[in-house]
Amino acid sequence: MSIHKCIQCNTIKECYSSLNKINDIVDCWIYICKDCRDDNIKSNIENFNDDTSYTNEIICPHCGYVEDVSWEYADNNDRINCPECDNNFNYNRNIEVTYSTNK
Repeated sequence: MSIHKCIQCNTIKECYSSLNKINDIVDCWIYICKDCRDDNIKSNIENFNDDTSYTNEIICPHCGYVEDVSWEYADNNDRINCPECDNNFNYNRNIEVTYSTNK
């Protein structure tokens, strides 16, 4: 963490940084203080109620965090810790087999 202006509460204090994608070309660093980050995570946990079955990426069933490198997980079934809300959950890798033929 480093000292920056929090994007949410506009105070200058120690902040977490994250790279936010603005569009396909531009990325932008944003900074958020611990208090605001904790409030956001708590709100995400209270409000998240989406179905996390059969998705393209691993999604935390507690807060909705999307693990965009799910393919890097080695095992087909495991228990992992969410990097966003710090809750544990199980995941299962579902594999669909299809066939194509041609003449």
